[in-house]
Parts: sequence; C-alpha cells; structure tokens
Amino acid sequence: MATKLTLSMDGQVIHNTKLWAQQHGISLSKIVENYFNSLTNSNNNNTKIAPKTNNMIGFFHSEDKNLSYRELIEKYKGSK
Repeated sequence: MATKLTLSMDGQVIHNTKLWAQQHGISLSKIVENYFNSLTNSNNNNTKIAPKTNNMIGFFHSEDKNLSYRELIEKYKGSK
C-alpha cells in the first residue's frame, strides 16, 4: 500500500532530480523508495558501495545483460 510522505529539500536538488528522473523514465517517488529500500535491505550486510558505482545502479537496461564489458563501454561512452 502506498503511503504519502512529505519531504523538505533544497529547491535546486529537487529540480535537478526531477530532470534526471524524467530522462530516465522513473518517478521521484520510486527513486526515494528505491533509496530507502537500499538503506534498509537486510541483504546488504553493511557493504559500502563507492558513490560512482552506486550512481550506476539501475543505469543499464535489461537488454544489456548479454553484452560484454567492452560492448557496454562502447554503448555508453559519453553517457552521464
């Protein structure tokens, strides 16, 4: 069941995150939900992930699973 949550953040952070979410086809609510899930997931064993690596979570599409490392690098070269 979805429950409403009100958050207060810097306006520029909200603006930038809305743009990012739109470009990636995901809602702001889903971003926050996924982040909270990652914080509270009992399977994470307190493993720390480097910030740049963490930013890439969910970046690749499901059809990318069969591509080699080099193919992925070529495909996403210049993407940020």
